[in-house]
Amino acid sequence: MSDYDIIQGAIDLHVHAVPDLYKRPYTELEIARAAQEAGYRAILFKSHYTLNADRAFLINEILGGPMKVYGGIILNHAVGGINPVAAFSAIRFGGKEVKMPTIHAAHHIEISGPTYSYFEDKTPPIFAALKGITVLDEKGKLKKEVHEVLEVVKNENVFLGTGHLSYPELKVLVPEARRMGVERIQITHAESLFSELTVEQQLEFANHGAIIEHQLSRCMPIYFRGREGKMEPDEIAFNIKKVGAERCTLGSDLGQMFNPHPVDGFRMNVRVMMRCGITEKEIDWLIRKNPARLLGFES
Repeated sequence: MSDYDIIQGAIDLHVHAVPDLYKRPYTELEIARAAQEAGYRAILFKSHYTLNADRAFLINEILGGPMKVYGGIILNHAVGGINPVAAFSAIRFGGKEVKMPTIHAAHHIEISGPTYSYFEDKTPPIFAALKGITVLDEKGKLKKEVHEVLEVVKNENVFLGTGHLSYPELKVLVPEARRMGVERIQITHAESLFSELTVEQQLEFANHGAIIEHQLSRCMPIYFRGREGKMEPDEIAFNIKKVGAERCTLGSDLGQMFNPHPVDGFRMNVRVMMRCGITEKEIDWLIRKNPARLLGFES
C-alpha cells in the first residue's frame, strides 16, 4: 500500500486556505486540485471570517469532478456573530457546516485574544476591543439566537460544528441541539487548546450522538504555548480508541505557513495514527464513513 493509497476516497472536513485575513501558503483552488489528484472524495474549507460556499461552487465548476469542494460558515463577528440569517444564507449558497464561534468565541479570546498568537499578521486596533461571543445567557441557558441557528441547521439538514466554545458551553449546547432534532454534530478538534476536552468529556458528547474530531496540529513543530502545549500522537490515538473510531473523524486543520501542505499533512496524519495502533478499518471510519455521514452523503 502506497502512502497515497491510504487516502483514496478520503474526506477532509477541516482545511484552511487563501483567501483569508492571515497569510496562508496555498489557495483553495491549489489545494482542491492536489486533493483531487490524490483521490479525495471531498474537502471542506474553513474560513473564520466569511461564508465560502459560493467560492466552493465555482471551484467545483473549474475542477469538473469527481471530487467535491464544500464550504460553510463560522459565526464570528465578521458575519454578525450568532446570526441565523447568515447561517441560512450560507447553507442556501451550498454550505454544509454551520460552526459556532471560533476566534471570536469568548473562550478563545480568553486564551489567545481575538486571533492566533503565532500568526505574524497584524489586525486593526478594533479587533483588540472585540467582546467575546458566548452561546449562554446570564442564567446559563442557550441564547434565543442560538436556538434560531439550531432550528436553521435542523431544517436545512446540515451539520453543526462546535467551534472554540468552552466545555461548559458545549455541555449545554450539544444536548439541546440533539433535543431539538439536530442529527449531525461534530465536536471541533477535541484535543486543541481551544477545546482541550478530556477523553471522558469526549465520551460524554459521543454518548449524546456527536462525532468527535481529532487532528494532529498539537503534535506539529510549532504550536500555541510551545512545548507546554504539545501532545504526542499516541495520546490522540488513545482517545480515538477510547471513544471508538466509529464515533470520530480525523481532519488535517492544515493550511498554515509553518505546516505541511494539507494533502501531504493529511496523508502523514493517517500514517502516524496507523503507527500508533489505529487500524485500517478504524481509518475508514475516521476519514471516509463518518465525514461522509456529516456531509449527508448516502454512503
